[in-house]
Amino acid sequence: MNSNIITNPTLEQVNQAFNNQDTVLYKTTCGNTFILNPFGGGTCSTQEVSLIEDFELNSDRLSRTIIVSF
Repeated sequence: MNSNIITNPTLEQVNQAFNNQDTVLYKTTCGNTFILNPFGGGTCSTQEVSLIEDFELNSDRLSRTIIVSF
């Protein structure tokens, strides 16, 4: 199985990942990791916290975003 991991993606790469149904991960500054959906919301394994409702990817958040494709 081949996998591709992109760290520090561009917004265009993230949008393409959503189109390709790749996994887009986002790590908050406090260390929680979320699986993002195309609308900016997210889920985490503990489900103890959630992203803010109007979450948008910006340059700082893109630096903590990872795309994983298989």
